[in-house]
Amino acid sequence: MNRRMLQHKNICNRCGLREIPREVYFDSRGICNFCVLYLNNIQPLLFKQQKLGLDYLAKITKDDQLYNEINVPISGGVDSSFTAHLAKKYFDVVNLIHVDTGWNTSQAVRNINAIANSPGFTYRSIVLPWSGQQKMYAAAIRHGINNLDIIQDNAIFAALNQYSKNNNIPFWFGQNLRTEFVHFQNWHESYRDILLLWYLKILSGSWSYKILPLNSRLLKKKHRPLDYINYNKDEAMKILSDEYGYEKYEEKHSESLFTKFFQNVYAPQKGLIKRLQHEANLAIVGDREKLPKDLHLELTQLSRSELFFVFRKLKIEDQLLNNWPEKSLSARVISMNHLFRIYRKIKK
Repeated sequence: MNRRMLQHKNICNRCGLREIPREVYFDSRGICNFCVLYLNNIQPLLFKQQKLGLDYLAKITKDDQLYNEINVPISGGVDSSFTAHLAKKYFDVVNLIHVDTGWNTSQAVRNINAIANSPGFTYRSIVLPWSGQQKMYAAAIRHGINNLDIIQDNAIFAALNQYSKNNNIPFWFGQNLRTEFVHFQNWHESYRDILLLWYLKILSGSWSYKILPLNSRLLKKKHRPLDYINYNKDEAMKILSDEYGYEKYEEKHSESLFTKFFQNVYAPQKGLIKRLQHEANLAIVGDREKLPKDLHLELTQLSRSELFFVFRKLKIEDQLLNNWPEKSLSARVISMNHLFRIYRKIKK
């Protein structure tokens, strides 16, 4: 296992997150920048939204439409599934929308069906064409892009944005600030990095690949109900299990075989253990114990058949497994993430 990012001496006095050059640093109290972000910005915002409550969010959501109806994108993960569960309490019709990128695990399919087949839900699956995605993945790997998940994430939101153009029904998303705000930005290209995505699209000739526009209609119709409750993932998991027979995953985001591959095979060889972000996030908000000094984050091992499937589907050679290309100079220059780093340096 690559432990290059777990060997620094300085440790946050509050959450236990270790120093990572250009990513994790400490103030005079020995508190890391992510704890400061949470305490100064995210926690007050969540407190304000939770004080308003889910009844308030449901009311303003209903004010935006003629009918008592809501769209809930569902991936099979805990966040989106629990959002669907909450929506059923407030809306007569809950439309579950699944964007199928071709990477669903069998467990994800079972979990989606467990929710969709329950009373109170309608279900629609949007199957994305694979050829454009495959070319984008190949170009991203060839140019050493760190966050390969931007291909899948952007495609999902682009599909939902297209879907939203055909109706005025608002969306409740499972995304939330409480469990998803720790990102190592110097490593982590964003799925909204339009310049980088268009660059990969032009290089690969993947004209069928739809890119989410910056001024997407979807954003105007999007609400995040989990920010309006004191969301605890373990409690949500128990409710889903008891009421729907929902099955727990090995780790966060492993409802997608590609994300499972990305988090446990590709990202570690690029210098990042994604679970470190996930565990730090939970420690900062108090859902987990403070990260220990001798933190060991074991990777979830993919079977030979899973690796074979991923490599054949991506049409890449097996010898890349331990020798992924470094990020190209052109990709570094074109990436908005690079521009953000320059901006932060100037600001300092």
